[in-house]
Amino acid sequence: MKLSPRVLIVDASRESREVLRMLLELRGATTIEADDPEQALQLTHTLRPDLILLDTDSDHTPTGRPTNNLREAASRNHTPIVILGKLRQLQASWNLAKS
Repeated sequence: MKLSPRVLIVDASRESREVLRMLLELRGATTIEADDPEQALQLTHTLRPDLILLDTDSDHTPTGRPTNNLREAASRNHTPIVILGKLRQLQASWNLAKS
């Protein structure tokens, strides 16, 4: 029996989470939802998702530290993150090269 992938959706917009959830579940994924990176971090530790969909606008802190903590936890668990939104918001905190 094949297990369905667990996808953690991190988005401050309830409507966006709902649309993503419906699309993913139609494809056989099990979804987990969080409205901010801090909640997502807790869920990452307890539920170990297979993939994280992260909206860059979901972190409302000035430092972006919760998003960085989530990235570090995902890296330790070898969990890929798909970034939804503006990559520029994450470049400084993640030390990403500008393209």
